[in-house]
Amino acid sequence: MYNTIDLFAGAGGLSIGLEQAGFEHILLNEIDRDAVKTLRTNRPDWEVAFQDVKTLNLEEYYGTIDLISGGFPCFVAGTKVLTKTGYKNIEDIKKGEYVLTHKNRFKKVLVTMINTTEDVYKINATCLVDLYTTKEHPFYVIQRKKEQKNFINSKGIRSSKIIYTIDEPKWKNAEDLEKGDFLGYSINKKKVIPKWKGINSKLNQKNTIIKNNLEKHMNNKDFWWFVGRYIADGWLVNSKRKDRKNSYVWKTIICAGHKEELEIENGFNKLGLHYTKVKERTTFKYIFANEELFKFLNQFKRLAHGKELNHIIYDLPINLLEYFIEGYLSGDGSFNKDTKEYSFNTVSEKLAYGLQNIIHKVYRTPCKLGIYKHKNKTKIIEGRTVNVKDTFYAKFFKDINRTNSFIKNNIIWSPFKYKEILEKETSVYNFEVEDDNSYTANNAIVHNCQSFSHAGKRLGLDDTRGTLFYELARLVKQVQPKMFLVENVKGLLSHDNGKTLETIVNVFEDVGYHVFQPKILKAVEFKVPQKRERLFLIGVRKDLYKSDIFEWPVGTSKMMTVGDALFKGELYDSDVPKSPGQRYSPKKIKVMKLVPEGGNWRNLPLKVQKSYMLTTFYAKGGRTGIAKRLSFEQPSPTILCSPSQKQTERCHPKEDRPLTVRESARLQTFPDDWIFSGPVHSQYRQVGNAVAINLSYEIGLSIIKHLKILES
Repeated sequence: MYNTIDLFAGAGGLSIGLEQAGFEHILLNEIDRDAVKTLRTNRPDWEVAFQDVKTLNLEEYYGTIDLISGGFPCFVAGTKVLTKTGYKNIEDIKKGEYVLTHKNRFKKVLVTMINTTEDVYKINATCLVDLYTTKEHPFYVIQRKKEQKNFINSKGIRSSKIIYTIDEPKWKNAEDLEKGDFLGYSINKKKVIPKWKGINSKLNQKNTIIKNNLEKHMNNKDFWWFVGRYIADGWLVNSKRKDRKNSYVWKTIICAGHKEELEIENGFNKLGLHYTKVKERTTFKYIFANEELFKFLNQFKRLAHGKELNHIIYDLPINLLEYFIEGYLSGDGSFNKDTKEYSFNTVSEKLAYGLQNIIHKVYRTPCKLGIYKHKNKTKIIEGRTVNVKDTFYAKFFKDINRTNSFIKNNIIWSPFKYKEILEKETSVYNFEVEDDNSYTANNAIVHNCQSFSHAGKRLGLDDTRGTLFYELARLVKQVQPKMFLVENVKGLLSHDNGKTLETIVNVFEDVGYHVFQPKILKAVEFKVPQKRERLFLIGVRKDLYKSDIFEWPVGTSKMMTVGDALFKGELYDSDVPKSPGQRYSPKKIKVMKLVPEGGNWRNLPLKVQKSYMLTTFYAKGGRTGIAKRLSFEQPSPTILCSPSQKQTERCHPKEDRPLTVRESARLQTFPDDWIFSGPVHSQYRQVGNAVAINLSYEIGLSIIKHLKILES
């Protein structure tokens, strides 16, 4: 029997397949706690090293291992990155999206990357809510030095003044940040008056009309004041009329204090918007029954905790954007007459960063951000128990001279305060950005993860430090196995015009291995009911190398389907057992009921497409994963880390729900007795990150065949 060490083992997809092919596992390495528990629960006899691969030392296995294998996992996080369409969590950033860079322009994301670390720093700065990062992550900083100059004035009297000298911006690692450093925050330079094409409104059962009463207001400062006021104190209500078939009420509701009555009504009347006024105990409620207004404001979300801005607001000309800010502050802000300082609070994290962004643009002054975490998560308001969410607070002056910040190169530079080392294991991630190699994290400018390939230069192992590949190559060099197996996304083949893969091959050659021609294998050709393609690299130690030919497994044209996975048949001896799974909201269920088996968003009525997809409806590309319902008669698209993300839906063929964990696992050909540990979201992630077992098995057989050739 041949033996193997499996690095980045995850939930065991590759490990199970190799074992079935005839390998004995000497050691498995994994850093995800739930995945480690999964491995240990299912295979108590396997030795599983629960530690960061960077700390792994395998010298004791030198010359005794037949195969080292490794694949790379994916993780989640929550840092906010500004894209062309608004703020997104960094884990949701995809290749091809555009992010704001240190040059105040949007550039394309070329590739996303992930890692795990215990070296976590909390960075605190004037304009930065605590940002958690690795010690080596570079920030865009500048230093301002203070010097006292003595001189004799025109009256012959000795005097002195403070002179500031400002260095050129540079990149500085988080662990090296110090007092005197100023972090950079990009200022959006765009000035675009939005275009509004109106809405299709139902006139009766058969006819629709185009309503477009708002287009004329796109260059109206009073309209943008109104939008700002809605963001601060408004919400939307959409309900079906009981007495009329397929008829709906579209309500925009804005609250105002009794003392604001004349001021706010004057603004409404300027726009010619009709409303109903309802007097409450402490406020007036202004109700606008206007479908077009409802659908325009809906892009900024309906309720306080979900409110966010988008490119329509970010790109407004400054004169209109200033009125938007004034409208927002009139409802949710305050002004200190003594200090001349403005402030506001919000329970929406995305809105907090968005408002900071536009304040930087309009007033060219820093906006301080902080977060107040409530100890009590509920409170009583007028006899009702309501949930209390953490509150983001902000403060700013309209005059930058009243602050300790300054502007250079159209970037706001604000003081770094302190850094703190935290003892906790954290998943981190990064991506490469075209040309500028930077993006914004919680609005602060940071460097991206550069590719470790450089034109015209052949790199060695040490030049790839900081990547998971480096750790894999380091351990291959340390152990000197007869062969190695690397599994990765097929995009690695073309990343950086092939230079990244070229570097990987060069490094393996430098540490003593011949690398066979890389191969993209389609899982669906190996009895896997899933259209999943992965890139595989296999190498053999040069002293054993005999031929440039490696016989890759040969697939079959017969495809397994979702039905084959979920029902008794060739793949499984019984129907899929019940297991935990996510659920849809009532609103999403209504949408998915309209999608036939095998269909997606294109099967929805046009009106539903627009309301469900919002701005994504106008994006380019196939977007085939949106509202995707699987078919029993076809293989599944690639199983990902969650079956209910809007862009990558994996809905059951017949039932209005996402696939369960076990259904997803069957599409990866896991055996039913393989138990996944951790919460449901972690189980989904473990399944989505795995190599399909049936594919792993076939690769294992091919490697064993080659090992036998080496022995002969």
